[in-house]
Amino acid sequence: MILLAYISVTFISIRRAKPLGFSKEMIQDLTTTTLISGIIGARFAHLFLYTDQYESFIDFFKIYNGGLVLYGFLLTTPFVINYKLKRINMTWNQFFIIFLPPVPLGIGIGRLGCFLNGCCYGGPGEVPWCVVFPDSSMPGSIYGETPIHPSQLYAFSLGLILSILLMKLTTIFPRMNGNHMLSSFLLGYGFIRLIEETFRADTPKHFFHVFTAGQGISVLLIIVSILFFILPKLVKKT
Repeated sequence: MILLAYISVTFISIRRAKPLGFSKEMIQDLTTTTLISGIIGARFAHLFLYTDQYESFIDFFKIYNGGLVLYGFLLTTPFVINYKLKRINMTWNQFFIIFLPPVPLGIGIGRLGCFLNGCCYGGPGEVPWCVVFPDSSMPGSIYGETPIHPSQLYAFSLGLILSILLMKLTTIFPRMNGNHMLSSFLLGYGFIRLIEETFRADTPKHFFHVFTAGQGISVLLIIVSILFFILPKLVKKT
């Protein structure tokens, strides 16, 4: 699913980058490097939050057993992306316009992998679309025959919707700049993650025993996005 997410984001980004004069090879190189560095950052974030799950140094490399924290991408990718952008003469403004719209879709496809794997699961629910996982899975071993919310499918659906909206924004507002796109992305994804985390039952309360790590960072993203919208207007007024 991570591979399919990479292919989807790369394909859409290539189409969006072509009118701006960037080649297919440039985009593929950028997305591949970003993916690799992002997985490393996501693994380090998981190590930091769930240290008790690592018994030895070798366990860090056992990604096939699961253990990636999505927000960990922020630990490594900005530095790698900045280096790559300088090499291909792409500005951050162009990067945000090209790449941010398909990113929520890519994240959503990754969540389909979580659904198939049985991780990032939701809590018990009574709506018709709740699911029962096999006994051999993590949620199945906890809840048995009790239906639970498919929080992973919620994340996929919301990610798809956000990607469509972000791509429509550049059509509706042709002069939209990268800062506007970044603010829209942060605001939209922050809300998506808050909704997803509300239904999830697999994450402990890290922040003040009230918020999960995902909820805490999501609130921060929403605040930052609002500041990005407001500060430029305040600077102009002064």
